[in-house]
Amino acid sequence: MPSVRVASLFQIGADPWMFTTAVATGDKDWDARGTDWNTALIANILPNLGSDCEYLGSHWSDPFEQDTPGQFVPAPAASLGGGGLSLPAEVAFTTTLRTPTYGKGKQGRWFISGVPQEGYTVGELEPTYRATVNTAMTAFVTALAGSSIVVLVARVNRATTPPTLISTDIVSAVVVQITLRGQRRRQHLKSISGRGGGPT
Repeated sequence: MPSVRVASLFQIGADPWMFTTAVATGDKDWDARGTDWNTALIANILPNLGSDCEYLGSHWSDPFEQDTPGQFVPAPAASLGGGGLSLPAEVAFTTTLRTPTYGKGKQGRWFISGVPQEGYTVGELEPTYRATVNTAMTAFVTALAGSSIVVLVARVNRATTPPTLISTDIVSAVVVQITLRGQRRRQHLKSISGRGGGPT
């Protein structure tokens, strides 16, 4: 299965945010894989984000084999969160991506903005909200696997052209951390080192 990258694009008002990850797919049919990804995200993650947080769609790229042009697969119009109003886009919770293997580069992270105000309490996620969103993140990864999209933690050598994979490990569990984090604002598809995908 080829290893590719996918970025999930959102906005809160005029403020964009995204999270990116490596995945293994059965093919590079971006329309099909993007539709599967969007469907799983809208069903599982989006209901737990703020009502002013809009999911725009997923962008697929092939940075390793580089034999397929990238493509944006839009979400249905007005794909909005199901909670109250969001905290600012700079505020995010961390989802740790765990693999069965221990060691450097064997865990990844997603930084998820769009936290509804009712999900926040004194710098932390409200306990019930945290449990709900942890279940939702797990269901999201499971739904993707059912569509032949396997979430990975990937170590990449960016000193080569094109970048080469050092290792890939399949994500076996996701854990939403209790402490909220700051996330630097960035335009869609502008990479910031250390943000949005951990080692991926």
